[in-house]
Amino acid sequence: MRATFRHPVKLISTLILSLGLGAAAHAAETASCPPQPQPITTQEEAQALMAQAKDRGLMFKVTKGEVTHYLYGTMHVGKREWVMPGARMLEALRKTKQLALELNLTDPAILKGMTDPEAYFLNWNNLPPALKTSLVQQLKATCAADETMNQPPSLAAIRLSLMPMLQQGLHGEFGSEAILIQTSMQLRRPILGLEQPKDQLAALQGDNKQEAL
Repeated sequence: MRATFRHPVKLISTLILSLGLGAAAHAAETASCPPQPQPITTQEEAQALMAQAKDRGLMFKVTKGEVTHYLYGTMHVGKREWVMPGARMLEALRKTKQLALELNLTDPAILKGMTDPEAYFLNWNNLPPALKTSLVQQLKATCAADETMNQPPSLAAIRLSLMPMLQQGLHGEFGSEAILIQTSMQLRRPILGLEQPKDQLAALQGDNKQEAL
């Protein structure tokens, strides 16, 4: 159950920098665009964030005999000041042998399965004209068109749904999973995906084009 994790502040800080969390987005900020995440660019800045890190969210500890599991309620988005794990999270990471996530996004096959246009019922050519026009207009108004128009419309719609959170400074770049994945990789822990792309896609778009609409 034990893992070598002697310098958590230095390690986590280095991981944050290696991730490039908060890297500046390509779109310029305007009055209608959400604020862009501010990058963490220096070791000193990362260590300062680590020094003020707090445990956030719910984490449950389940023990049976000599086996312990930690169940943590992650968020796909977060704020810049939340990116460093708190003391309880670091303790769990020190002891864990494996990280289990909804999807193992370190697996290229999983990423391909989630972004393959052929896996989606909807594409930009078969959308009803009125819906396509409305979606494109909203994407342009929120400066998201450049990064989403090459994705399936269903993913573009998800991007739009995140806009209110982006306006409040909540960004995917600072989500819980990123630091958990990078820390586990650094500790050479295996990463397990509990679901496959087909499971996620079924929940996202249903069983046919009509349900996806």
